[in-house]
Amino acid sequence: MSEFLTDEDLIQLTGCVQRAKQIEVLKHNRIRYFERFDGKPVVAKEAIAYAVRGEAPGTDFDDGFNLDALQQH
Repeated sequence: MSEFLTDEDLIQLTGCVQRAKQIEVLKHNRIRYFERFDGKPVVAKEAIAYAVRGEAPGTDFDDGFNLDALQQH
């Protein structure tokens, strides 16, 4: 049994077949993933468990927001 979602699991989770759309859905839902060399997103089952509980597995998730910049002014 793999610790990563299968291709079918990823399609079921995101509702998308295209890799770019899958990544868009994963980012929107703040689900951590990594991209293989061929561009395919890979998601650990643990990342789904964190997302369902509303937790982040770490504080280094980059959503593009720089909250420190807001606090400086």
